[in-house]
Amino acid sequence: MIEKIRYFIDRVILPYIFRISEAPIRFEELMQANKVYNDGMPVDAHLLGYRIRLGRMYLVFVIFTHLFILPVTLIFHKVLATIDCHYLIIVAVLFTALFFASFTLFKEYMAELMTLRRLKEAWKIHFPHFSYEKHAKEVASFYKEALAKEIHHRDLSRYIIDKIVGVDSV
Repeated sequence: MIEKIRYFIDRVILPYIFRISEAPIRFEELMQANKVYNDGMPVDAHLLGYRIRLGRMYLVFVIFTHLFILPVTLIFHKVLATIDCHYLIIVAVLFTALFFASFTLFKEYMAELMTLRRLKEAWKIHFPHFSYEKHAKEVASFYKEALAKEIHHRDLSRYIIDKIVGVDSV
C-alpha cells in the first residue's frame, strides 16, 4: 500500500505540481546540489531544473486536507452542531492557522521529494554504474576535497570517479 502511494506521488503528484526542465543536469550542478543536499540544507530548485507551480500545489494540498477533514466532520457533526458559536469561531481560527502552517510543511516535503528525484535522475546519467544510496555521501565529500584542492572543472568527473573506484589521483 505504501509503495502504491509513493508511486502515485512520484509519477502523478510531483509532475503535476512542479514544472520540470527537459535539459539534463550538468555534472557540476549535480555535484553542488548533492553536496548541499547531503549537508542537510535545502537545494535551490534552479540547480536541479524544476519550478513550483504554487496554484497547483495549493489545489493538491486542499484535496489532501479535505480527504482528512470531511470524514472527521461527518463523524463529529452532532457534537459540532451543539457547541456554542463563540467556541467554534476560536476553533476556526486555530484550524486556519494549522492549515497554513501545515501547507508550509507540505510544500517543503514536496520540494525535498522532487530534489531527491532529480538528484537520482541526474545520478543515473553521470554515474550509471554506482548506486545513489550507497555513494552519494562519499561523492559529496570527494567534491568538497576537489573544491579544496582547486581541481579544474574539466578534471572534476575523472577525479571523483577515480576516488569512488579507489584509484589515487592528483
